[in-house]
Amino acid sequence: MLQSWGMTVLERIVDWIERISAQAKKENWPSPTRVMICVICGLFYAVAYSIWAAMVTAFGRGSETLASLGLSFTQVVGVYFTTGVMGGILLGLCWPLTRWKLGAGVLGFGVAFLLLATLTIIQQSVRDIGEFLFISVGGGFGGFVAGLLIWTAARKGV
Repeated sequence: MLQSWGMTVLERIVDWIERISAQAKKENWPSPTRVMICVICGLFYAVAYSIWAAMVTAFGRGSETLASLGLSFTQVVGVYFTTGVMGGILLGLCWPLTRWKLGAGVLGFGVAFLLLATLTIIQQSVRDIGEFLFISVGGGFGGFVAGLLIWTAARKGV
């Protein structure tokens, strides 16, 4: 019974994501709808990473690692939800940039920079602005590359 209920929920989530993907291909979304859908996707990101953090904390050495960084589990989960919502808003507002490969890279940079800047600020271990920029901008370039790869994969139908 529980397994069939879980599959039903999973099938509904997959169906919902497929419907949103079909809508995403339309260029003429109203902006508030696009932003809301991107925020919901950001919340999915936050939930997935929070579950991962809970598993690592419960079954691994996550609590020791967090303590050594001066962080608590709730701070990390808070960052995931904060950046999920803020990243969703950024993604929704800047969605038209994804028409071009360079635009997708710039958007990936912005979202990754936002995530790493927020994590760096909450960690409070950065000694100077240079270190903060090195971490955030360096991660942003990773987001830039990810944006380019996602754009390329989406155009190839992968």
